Amino acid sequence: MTNPARVLTALAIILAGLLGRAAIDKILALRAGPESVALWAQLQSVVDLVLGVTIAGVGHGLTVLVAQASTEGVQRRLMRAALVSGLGVSAAAALVLALGSGSISAWVTGSAVAPGLIAFAASAGCAAVAPSLLASYWLGRARQDRILWLNTATMPAMAGAAYFALPGAIAQSVLAAQAGAALAAGAALYAWLRRPGAATGTGAEVKRLRRYMLAGLSIGILSPVAMLAVRSTLSGALSWGDAGIVQALWRSSEWITAIASGMLWLVALPRFSATHRTARFFPELARVGVVTLLVAAILLLLLWFNQAAVLETLYDARFVIPDRAAALFLLGDWLRVGSWVFLYALFAMQRTVPIAVGELLSIPLYAALLIAFRDGLGLERAGMLYCASYAAYLAFNAAAVLRGAGRRRAPPVP
Repeated sequence: MTNPARVLTALAIILAGLLGRAAIDKILALRAGPESVALWAQLQSVVDLVLGVTIAGVGHGLTVLVAQASTEGVQRRLMRAALVSGLGVSAAAALVLALGSGSISAWVTGSAVAPGLIAFAASAGCAAVAPSLLASYWLGRARQDRILWLNTATMPAMAGAAYFALPGAIAQSVLAAQAGAALAAGAALYAWLRRPGAATGTGAEVKRLRRYMLAGLSIGILSPVAMLAVRSTLSGALSWGDAGIVQALWRSSEWITAIASGMLWLVALPRFSATHRTARFFPELARVGVVTLLVAAILLLLLWFNQAAVLETLYDARFVIPDRAAALFLLGDWLRVGSWVFLYALFAMQRTVPIAVGELLSIPLYAALLIAFRDGLGLERAGMLYCASYAAYLAFNAAAVLRGAGRRRAPPVP
């Protein structure tokens, strides 16, 4: 049975992140309007790209393998190997983005954001690698309480920076606060790894960890780049204001989708990892899927009925989206949650190739569909394409889980 205390701690972790992001968005909306919300999201996608190439692969792999490791010595070797691999990959991604910051600024923001700020966001993403991997390690050891402490220390600093920053330097101040908190946590991690007993190793567990790099490169690169393209396409076909309103709706539904994703990561992934290759795996997957999708459906429906009031509360009265368009985006979010149930099962099954391939059918597919149908694009059509992309992603992930299970159950060839 799931420990209720761990579930409550996991929920507190998610809410701490959501409250921090909501506070930053609210400050941006009040001080600078819808356009600033969209442009800030573009900067955060740059951070996510640099961070995601590590966390989306090696980070999840670290959680799975630490949960399955037999001794603390193996767990610490995994942590060190993840840090070395992750920093190397993310630093390379940050360097590429910094060198191409001028072109990236022109492409994804119409030069509304200075190239130096793009490079700064890439650096902040690199700094966040160490504390994010530490959170993955703690999750594998079922220490959600420590992850809560880390999140609680970071988000208030970023929200405070947004509130007290000079009018023309809000983004710079928030990124500085984000990077500063990450560097402090990274320094503590470095000191811990230098203690006796944290020696490196080249065991089978470390080699298995490196297999997750493929998934990280796929998810970590494709999703943030695709989101940059999505907002850029929406702003080109409509306006930066409309792109900001869609972003606001996503931020509003994130109170539901992020809780679902967070609970899958913080609660379901360790359980999937522990039950993998046992008879309890598929009953656990079915239970998690039914509960997650049922709760998400109820909450997303409630959000749709109250979306105008929610947007005005979280942002202001300028953030308005038609009901039909909102319904389509929220349906897409429900399909997205369903795809994540099977995605975390694939992580637990260590099926990194289907994870990497399937990523093409999520946000990257949505970006491609928006570009293909950009002529005459409206919010309602954008919502329909969002639903189509996540329906495809859900179907692929479910099929990959069933196919992987079938392979393991198949009798050996004589």
